[in-house]
Parts: sequence; C-alpha cells; structure tokens
Amino acid sequence: MASRALVVVLVWAGVAHAGPKAISIAAGDCRDPELLNGATAFSDAVSGLLRTDALDPAAVLDQLRPRPSAGPDDVQRQLDAAQSQFYANQFDKALDGVHGAMKALERLPPSDAVAKQQQAAGVLEGLIFKSLSRKTEQLDAWRKVVRTAPDYKLDPDFHSPATIQQFEGLKKDVAKAKRVPLNVTSTPSGAAVFVDGVRAGVTPLSSPGFAAGTYRVVVTQGEKQSFAYEVKLDAKPVDLQIDLGFEGTLRPQLPLCVNTTTVSDSEALKLATRAGADRALVLRVDSTGWVTALLFEVAKGARVREGGMKMADARKNNGYSDLASFVLTGQPAKLALSGSRPDAPVADPARTEPVAPAPEPVATTATSSSSSGGVPRAVPIAIAAAGVIVAVAGVAVFASGGNDRAALAAAIDERGQVRDPTDTENATFLGQRITTNTTISAALMAGGGVLAVTGAILFFVLGPKDAPQPTVMLTPNGGAYAGVTGSF
Repeated sequence: MASRALVVVLVWAGVAHAGPKAISIAAGDCRDPELLNGATAFSDAVSGLLRTDALDPAAVLDQLRPRPSAGPDDVQRQLDAAQSQFYANQFDKALDGVHGAMKALERLPPSDAVAKQQQAAGVLEGLIFKSLSRKTEQLDAWRKVVRTAPDYKLDPDFHSPATIQQFEGLKKDVAKAKRVPLNVTSTPSGAAVFVDGVRAGVTPLSSPGFAAGTYRVVVTQGEKQSFAYEVKLDAKPVDLQIDLGFEGTLRPQLPLCVNTTTVSDSEALKLATRAGADRALVLRVDSTGWVTALLFEVAKGARVREGGMKMADARKNNGYSDLASFVLTGQPAKLALSGSRPDAPVADPARTEPVAPAPEPVATTATSSSSSGGVPRAVPIAIAAAGVIVAVAGVAVFASGGNDRAALAAAIDERGQVRDPTDTENATFLGQRITTNTTISAALMAGGGVLAVTGAILFFVLGPKDAPQPTVMLTPNGGAYAGVTGSF
C-alpha cells in the first residue's frame, strides 16, 4: 500500500512592528479525512500558541484561490430575483443582487455554463445602470461582456429595439478598438485558458488580443485550477506564465491543503513564498504512524529545527500543542520528542539539501546508538566533551553581560540607589537583563558540569551497549536544557 503523508506548513509573514505571522497548510491526499483532521488540529494548536500572530488561513486562501460562496443554482436564483426587482423598478436592490451574484460567479470554477451566467449578469447590470441614467457605467458593464464575447446578442423577446441597437453599436466600437496581445503559457501545457470567465483557448495561447482594460485570467486542466490573475492590458503585449503543476494542488476549501501524492518540501516552500512568508514549519504524518515537524527558513530553503513523535501521542489532548511548541521555541515538550525517527532510512547520498547557519539559537538533539560491536569508550568521552563545551558556553554568556553590569554599577550610588531619577526605568531594564544573563550562564555551567562529571563516571563504569544518550538544547527565548537518558 502506498505511503500517505500529511504536511502542515506554518507561514510567517513579515509585518513591520509586529510578530511573525503563522498559518497551517496541509499537503497530501486532500480527500483523506485523517489528513484534514490532523491539519485542523495542528492549525488550532498553532493558533492557540501564537494567538494574535496566527495568520487567518481563510484570508490566505481567498488571496490565492477564492472559495466558492454559492453554487450555480443559488447564483441563478439570485439573478432571477434581481431581474424581478428590476422589472418592479427596485433598481438599487436589483443592482445589489447583481453585484452579489457576480462576486459569487468569480469564485466558481470557470466553465462555459458559468460564463453564460456572467454574461447575463453583465447585461442586466447595464440595463439597471441605464434605468438609473448612469450611461457611462451602463456602457462599461456591456463592454466587459462583448470584449470577450464579441458574438453575444440580446434576445429580441426580452429587449427593446432601441436597447438592441445601442448594444450592437457598442459591439462595433469594441471591434474597432486596438487589440493588445495576451500570451499565456502553463506547466504542463494544454490547459484551458479563461479570460473574464470566457474560454479563450488552450496553452500555449497566443491570442490576437483584447481591447485595453483589466481582465481576470484563470487556467484549468481537469480538476486542477490556477490562482486567479488580474492582468492589465495597455499598450504592450503581456506574457503570463503559470505553474499549474504547483498552483493546481491547492485545495479550494479549509483547512488549507496542497494535494500531492508525495511529500515535497519544495511545494510547501513555494506556497510559503507565494504568501510572502519568511519561514515555514512543515509537519509530516506518514502511514507508519510517525509525525515529524520541520522549521524552514523560506528564503534559503534551510532547515532550522526538527522534532517528532508517534501519531498516537499527537492525537492526545496536548499532542499537537507539544510538538508545535517544541519546534517553534526549542523548549522540551511534555511528550517524548526525538530528533529523528528511530527507524528512519539511510539518507540518499545523491540528495542534497541546503544547510544555512540558523539566525538564532536552535534546539538540536544529539542521539547515538551502539551495537554489541561498538566502541566501548566513545560515548562517555563525547558526553564529557559536550559538558565542557556547554560549561564554556556558560562562561561566554556570563562574560557577554559585562557591559550591562558595568552600566548598572555606574547608574547607582554606594547605597544602591539610582543616581538620576530619570534613569530609573533604564536601570530596571539593565537589572532584568543581568538577572537573565546570570540565570542562563549558571544553567549552562551547571548543566555542562553535570555532563562532564557524568561522562567521566560512565567512562569507567558502563559498557558500550549501556551508553546513555545526551541531549543539549539552547532556546531562542533565552533558556537552556541539558540532560542524559540511559540505563544506570
């Protein structure tokens, strides 16, 4: 049975004077209830952790691929009601109804049937404007119809000869207008191109062009649909290139889901880039029951932090919250987390991934395993060496706070009082920084000392198969964690 995978992406959008914004996006078989339920749970966990910094997934979806707000039948009933209001001289209500129907039609997947409804709505909009003596808007409404459907004709059973004559005159004016070429290509090719809802051909499309104006372009192929593009045709030809292989994977309903048969970080990063994100957190759930979350720096495509757990643990009350918290902050969660799957396959030597220095301290988990033929003393030595490194890091952290301590000493007198009352707030801030610096450095030195002593003891006591697993973590919010797991 083919392995199924779930991917959830957290997107941080850079906003001035605000924290990073995050949103969850799933990827895999978007018809799979387990995938969608997992994506919803993870999204809720992230929203709970980030609160106001959580980006609204509905807003992102509407930006890239608007969701249908009504079906074709519902829209037709709305148009029929607007037409009845028009005949009853309720022009304002009729206009509101037509505009609502037109917005709903733009959200529907493009088709010939939807195009006919859009054209009927445009004609009715023009008639309403005509009754309101708003001639410019009347002609603009009709022009939007005939510029993509030059053969469109009004039914003489429903329209007066004067109206038909005016409409036909507008058609002739549009036909004489200068055309601006529109060229559309897609990957893969052979996709249907819809311009203002009207089928214009297939990709690669090299059309004679359209009258100057702004158009809405959508490309479809089977069940795949591109994002909606607003194209302005002015004087120069416009070339539009669409990556339908990627854009067609986005599911048009919540939760956000990229439909793909394979787990692909590149697709997640493309979506994060398109949304203007700085970072992406990718959560994978495969058929073996293992969940892995990875934090990426989008611009570099580099991994920053990774954590994982069993699917059974993720489904528990705080499972997704613990995993999200660990990957977002680097702090150990309540549930047991591991840096990699215990049964992870050997990496493909042909596959390379970009590795970039983390912009901030990140959580790393060092794990090792020994067979009966392992090296007897290697692990205890590594533990002791790690302890020395951590302790030295603690000394370095303490030294980095020297400037703050000197500044605070200069700001207070012999009695411990602030010399200048206007400098009280700054002195308080310095005191807090010094306290934090002292706490972190003490934790690092103490943790390093424990690791060094433990390594020295284990060097003489334990055999290789009993060797413990060291874990050292530095967290972005100024915390530290060091520990050893093994048999004693």
